[in-house]
Amino acid sequence: MFEISGRKANRLTALLLFAVTALALGACSKESLSERDSRLEQIRNQAERKRKELKQVVGLYRGDFEFQGDTMPASVRLEIFDVPTLVEGHVDPVMVPVLTGYLHLRQPPEHEPFGIESSEYDAKLRKLTLVLKNPVHGSLYVTSQYEGSALRGRWSAPLFGGGGEGDIDLERVTEE
Repeated sequence: MFEISGRKANRLTALLLFAVTALALGACSKESLSERDSRLEQIRNQAERKRKELKQVVGLYRGDFEFQGDTMPASVRLEIFDVPTLVEGHVDPVMVPVLTGYLHLRQPPEHEPFGIESSEYDAKLRKLTLVLKNPVHGSLYVTSQYEGSALRGRWSAPLFGGGGEGDIDLERVTEE
């Protein structure tokens, strides 16, 4: 075999001790991210991806709302609202973005705005689905395509003005 002098043996021992410690700490740090923390991180990443997708459609839109063969001016405001979502085992909630806003029909007599009750935006298909609610007229369902800066689609409402459906065609406008 070979012989190692005292100084070299001490250096070699120190290097081995350092390597073993680094490996042990590396293993601990990988294990320190618990399943719960891993799930929390996953939800945060999903929330950030969703926020980027929703930013594509936020804004003020104006255009036409077809009702019983006539068109009336309408506006839609879409905004991002962060909903606190609790993750099991965590005190602080994760803020998950959702679309909020309203649809306002601007035809005399003006109707109370329809508030967004729920929304879904599929960024790949560029499809926006809204469920809007008004205390007088009930629910209004809108399915539209996001094309450039426009929302074009159809609406339906079982209780609105005796029921009905029609087209909706809105362009994003610059804030005034």
